[in-house]
Amino acid sequence: MVIATLMKQAWSNARIHAAMHRVVTNEEKQRFTFGVFVAPREDMKIEVPHELVDEKIHPLRYRAFNYGEFLSFYASNFRNNNGNALEVFAGL
Repeated sequence: MVIATLMKQAWSNARIHAAMHRVVTNEEKQRFTFGVFVAPREDMKIEVPHELVDEKIHPLRYRAFNYGEFLSFYASNFRNNNGNALEVFAGL
């Protein structure tokens, strides 16, 4: 889920931030969740559309990058701590 969140943030030029959350169990009430996960192909280029860049209000925050390269970087450096992987890898 962290990777999907970071891809939305990168593609939207940091205009979209998905909330990181945790599930808390309750012994008195049964709870069900349903996760839907999508990911681009590893050869996909992640790039901010020019319509989402405005030098005055929303300057470009991330350079274009290859999704597979980001996955490898994340797995090697941030696997147990999402930290600021996107900024380190693609931030301007």
